[in-house]
Amino acid sequence: MKNIVLTFVGLFFCLNLFAQDNSFPFLDNKAMGSYDFIKQNPEFDGRGVLIFILDNSVDPTIPGLINNPDGKRKVIDMQDFSNQIVLNLKEAKIEQIKNESVLSYDKTILSGWNKLDFKPIDNKYYIANLDEDKYFKNSAVKDINQNGKTDDNFAFLTFKISKNDTNVSKLTGYVKPKKDLWVFYCDTDADGNIDDEIPKFEYKYNYDLLDFQRGVKSQKTVMVVTGSVDEDKMQLIVNAADGSHGTHCAGIASGNEIYGAKGNDGIAPHAYISSIKIGDNTLSGGATTTSSMKRAYEYGIEFMKEAGFEYAVFSMSYGIGSETPGRSEIESFLDKFVLQNPNAVVVVANGNNGPGINSTGNPAGSQGVISAGAMLPPHILKNLYGSARTKNWVTHFSSRGGETSKPDVVAPGGASSTVPQFEGGDAFWGTSMACPQVAGAVAVLLSAAIKDKLKVNNSMIKKALKFSAKPIEGYTHIDYGNGLVNIPEAYKLLKILAERDEYNKIYDYEISTTNTYYNDKKGTAAFWKAGGYFPTENDKQIVSVKAKYPEYTSKDYQHNCYRVLSLSSNADWLSTDKSEIYIRGELGASFGLIYDSKKLNKPGLYNARVFGKAKNENNGGFNDFDVQSTIIIPYKFEASNNYKLTLKNQELKIGDINRLFVETPIGASSMSIKITPIEKKYFGMACYLFKPN
Repeated sequence: MKNIVLTFVGLFFCLNLFAQDNSFPFLDNKAMGSYDFIKQNPEFDGRGVLIFILDNSVDPTIPGLINNPDGKRKVIDMQDFSNQIVLNLKEAKIEQIKNESVLSYDKTILSGWNKLDFKPIDNKYYIANLDEDKYFKNSAVKDINQNGKTDDNFAFLTFKISKNDTNVSKLTGYVKPKKDLWVFYCDTDADGNIDDEIPKFEYKYNYDLLDFQRGVKSQKTVMVVTGSVDEDKMQLIVNAADGSHGTHCAGIASGNEIYGAKGNDGIAPHAYISSIKIGDNTLSGGATTTSSMKRAYEYGIEFMKEAGFEYAVFSMSYGIGSETPGRSEIESFLDKFVLQNPNAVVVVANGNNGPGINSTGNPAGSQGVISAGAMLPPHILKNLYGSARTKNWVTHFSSRGGETSKPDVVAPGGASSTVPQFEGGDAFWGTSMACPQVAGAVAVLLSAAIKDKLKVNNSMIKKALKFSAKPIEGYTHIDYGNGLVNIPEAYKLLKILAERDEYNKIYDYEISTTNTYYNDKKGTAAFWKAGGYFPTENDKQIVSVKAKYPEYTSKDYQHNCYRVLSLSSNADWLSTDKSEIYIRGELGASFGLIYDSKKLNKPGLYNARVFGKAKNENNGGFNDFDVQSTIIIPYKFEASNNYKLTLKNQELKIGDINRLFVETPIGASSMSIKITPIEKKYFGMACYLFKPN
């Protein structure tokens, strides 16, 4: 038997007149508590923390992303691993044409090379060509110099110079070059002369951007470009900020006085930004690849060390394809990545495939990352969308869990934020917008930890966010994970974890139990969607729990570690056969889940969690781990009911959802649905069919 689910969503585009005080009425920096938390603790504003925006590029010239509150540059690094524009470098020849010395390769000829300020240390010059039609034909910006043509060709001249060159000492970037470096010139006016061009360096060394408008006041700079040289492959990487998604996310995470308006701040306005481009904007949706993401994360750790940051946050509102949650190559990579890099926190979007269950995207299924679902508070619903809903809303598009305990948390998933000059609108929604909200929250917590000299790691941050989050009325863990991020409460828990020296103790817990979603019937959550079957009271479901230890702790400590955990359930139909378990070293513990069949007798979705709380450690009332259990009881269509079902007085408020799980009868090939309004009032409703196979 196969089950399908019909989900009905009440539409919410209506007028209302509710007032809501907010420092930024179109980008919510209050719902998670960040605005008040920073107001009470001004130095907890993300300072000292680096946020990597792994996306389709960030434009550092947009007001809100130019400077931090202290006047220092906000975007301190720009890299590109998307392979969107990679130009092969060819060694140029010196020739005499009409008594003038020029550099040439193939059909490209550049004069003025001998008048440049810099000289190569090996006397070698390299040429590359940027073809506007070839590289920007499918981009959001097709005419990069705004001259009315889209077939211009721009020549680059690059060569290596000594790090000891006197002019190198004048570079103003966040980091200083430690070895010989590459300088490049671009013939931005395409006149074949290079000595009227300004020398450019990799952005992190000098904040250099290419200006194809040449400062023409009648033209706005629609797109900025940076460059860097891959010496091993002899390629020039041209990093074009031709996508708006990443710039929008950067403003949410760390915008400072967006568009010049005081108070228009992102979540962590003092955090630094590193733009890492992983999405090729010439492909549909700015597509990325597993290899691009891996290289981006590996580079991020290198730059953390190079720039001297103790803590960093990776914010990735991106995914690849639709794979089985928790079983993809990139999810396996990220599980290892966070374990090997405890001072780096990874936040990802949970996906936009809701409101059907089992819709978590990839790589949000990774147990090591923090996955963010999307919600919207009433005032954002009103100000951006004209909605009359008066309660917090978990958005219809936000991907749900079930087969896995995702999302971890939810955050505001819609905002007006920074966008490049070429973008027409600046209000986007999606879990893409919730992800930088959570990344900003992480930066706030890390800056507070730095100020208060707390020793923390990424697992402690994740626990603090998860187990202090606020549940949202009318929804389940499948919809919101542990709930809406609560920064003040999260910091209370983080301090408790630091005080009990959790940094040097148990890193996390590995959960394993029966899960009918996966082919091997194993998962981190209990899941039963098998025609209404679930284990009875006499056939309890076993859950295994093992401790994961930081790689930097000794083997002796790991072997001798001992912790007692008390268990509790938040639903009356779910209980455990033990009230306490203990973890000792490498040995795991186990307990049984017991389902009360008398309370699981009506069709619908049953979702609850069992929580484990450290008994012999200071915990302040917070939990240490959780195990999710989901049971689906479907409606049955059979001869006894003439294969028909009538549901009366099914009421949906604005934005609410109702899921109807249906077991498909053998041989059935179609299904008809009739919806009739009771009071003949106007209404709007959307019906989604999930798992139509």
